[in-house]
Amino acid sequence: MTEERTSIIDVGDEMQNDVKDAGVIIRLERGRHGLLFIAESPAGYGQIQGFLPYELPPTQERIKPWHGWSARAHITLANGAKLAVVCFRGGVGNSTLADYEAEWNRTIKAMKAEEGVMQSRPTNIRMAG
Repeated sequence: MTEERTSIIDVGDEMQNDVKDAGVIIRLERGRHGLLFIAESPAGYGQIQGFLPYELPPTQERIKPWHGWSARAHITLANGAKLAVVCFRGGVGNSTLADYEAEWNRTIKAMKAEEGVMQSRPTNIRMAG
């Protein structure tokens, strides 16, 4: 009997980031706002680390920088699922789940502030009435 999956991503899953670096998930830490993942490259070029916010949709292209993050991008799992990922500069081992969670809290505030600014600016549509 096979075990039923309870998560879209798990340790042992294969992934590929948006710049085609492949890896196998070796560690996942679940936080309030997302998952910290670390993947090992089978090609031997090291590890890939990032934060997968639960409510952030994936992008088609990498956005650099993005709200204080080094980049916003996506990873693709072997089953074809794409997940949004954000990352810091500096690579693996420099950031903990608590670091990612704290930065994500700042990101939420920045996005809300930006949304308020965008809504307060007149646009051609709003001025046409």
